[in-house]
Amino acid sequence: MPPISDIENINIQYPENLQLDNGIPVYIIKSSAIKSVRLDVLFSAGQWFQAEPFVSTYTNLILREGSKSYSGKEIADKLDYFGVFSENIVQRNKAGMGFFILNKYFDKVLPLIADILQNPSFPLSEFELQKKNTHQKLLVGEEKVAFLAVKKYRSAIYGNTHPLGFEVKPEDALKTEIESLQKFAAEHYTQNNCSIILSGNVNSEVISSINKYFGKTCWSKSHKEASINTKFTPSAEKVHIIEKKDAVQSAIKIGMLVKPESLEDINGLKVLNTLFGGFFGSRLMMNLREDKGYTYGIGSRLSMINQNYAEFTISTETGTDVCKGALHEIYSELEKLIEKSPTEEELDLVKKYMMGNMLSMFDGPFMSANVIRALLESGFDYSYLESKIEYIKSTDINKLYEIATKFFNPNSLFQVVAGKCLG
Repeated sequence: MPPISDIENINIQYPENLQLDNGIPVYIIKSSAIKSVRLDVLFSAGQWFQAEPFVSTYTNLILREGSKSYSGKEIADKLDYFGVFSENIVQRNKAGMGFFILNKYFDKVLPLIADILQNPSFPLSEFELQKKNTHQKLLVGEEKVAFLAVKKYRSAIYGNTHPLGFEVKPEDALKTEIESLQKFAAEHYTQNNCSIILSGNVNSEVISSINKYFGKTCWSKSHKEASINTKFTPSAEKVHIIEKKDAVQSAIKIGMLVKPESLEDINGLKVLNTLFGGFFGSRLMMNLREDKGYTYGIGSRLSMINQNYAEFTISTETGTDVCKGALHEIYSELEKLIEKSPTEEELDLVKKYMMGNMLSMFDGPFMSANVIRALLESGFDYSYLESKIEYIKSTDINKLYEIATKFFNPNSLFQVVAGKCLG
C-alpha cells in the first residue's frame, strides 16, 4: 500500500486562448486520448438579464425547436443520427448550449449547431406547448415545501422586482409573449456576448470548423454589450413562514447576500463555509444529522454570483415536529462560529477535503471545461483559483475567526420556512 500524504500542489490545466476572426473568445483544453469533442457555446443571456420572468429559460429551451434551415424534428433526428449529446444551459449570468460530438462527425454537425444558435425560428406551436408544460410543473411545485421555500427565499434576498428574485405564480408561465423571446435572443444571443469552450480531442480541423461557422461573419444584428441589474431590493421582513397544513416536512432556507472586499475575503468565506456546512463532516451535518437526527441532510453553500456579491445559503428539510429544534441548532452553530475560532483539527480536516476537491476539478479535459464555465459564470480568471489554493494551504484559525466576525451576523440573515414549524 502506498503511503498516504497531504496534497501539496495542484496541477491546474490552463486553457489555450484564441479569438475567432470576428473576436469571439475561445478557450481550449486538449486531450488526444479522447475521440470526441465537447463544445460549449455560452452567451451573457442568463436569468440576470431578463426583464420579465421565464424569458431567459424559454428563449434557451426553444432554440432546438426550429431554425432557419431545420424544423425541430429535423434537429432532433440529426443530433440523434450522429450520436450527439446536447444540453441546455441556463444560469444566473450565462446561458447557451453544450454538445458532446464524435470527432469524425464534428464538421457534419457544426452547421446544424450554428444554425440553431444563430438563426432560431421560434415556432409558436412549440412555444405554447413549452408554456403549458412549465405551467404544469409549477402547479406540481406549489405542492412541495422545498419549491415554496426556494421561491420565497430568492424573493426575500434579491427583491421581487429583481430578475433573480421574481416570485412567480403558475399562471404567470402562460403570460409570456413570443415577441419577448425574439427580442431577448436578438439582444443577448450575439457574437458580442458569446464565449466558446472546446475540450477533448481538439485538433486544427475542429478549430478551423469553429472559425468557419462562428467566426467568419457578423451573425448578429445587435452589437450591444449585455448589462446586468445590480440594484437589489431585499425584503424588509427577515422571517417568512409559508404555512402548509398537510405538510409532514418543513423546508428551511436561511441566508443572505455577502459583499466580499477582496480575494482573501472570498477565499476565507469559502473555507469557513466548508467547515460550517459545506461537506459531510461539517458542523451542521455533525450536529443536526449525526447527533440530533433532525434531518437526513443539511448543508450551506457560498456561491459567487459575480465578482462583487456572494450568496450564502443554509438549506435543509426536517420533520415538522423537530422544525423549531432544527432552527435553534442552526443559529446555535452560527453563534459558535462567531464566538470562538475553530480548532486546529477541524481546520486540518477542511483543508484536506478542499484540496482533494480542487484536485478532482481538473480530472480530465471535460472537468477542466467545467472549471472554465464556472469562471466565466462568476467573472473570475485563473488567478482566483491560484489564490484559493494558496489560501487553503496557508490560512489559520485566527484568520478564519476574523472572517466569521466580519461577515456572519445572525441579524442580517433571512429565514424562510415552508410547511409547519412545530417541536
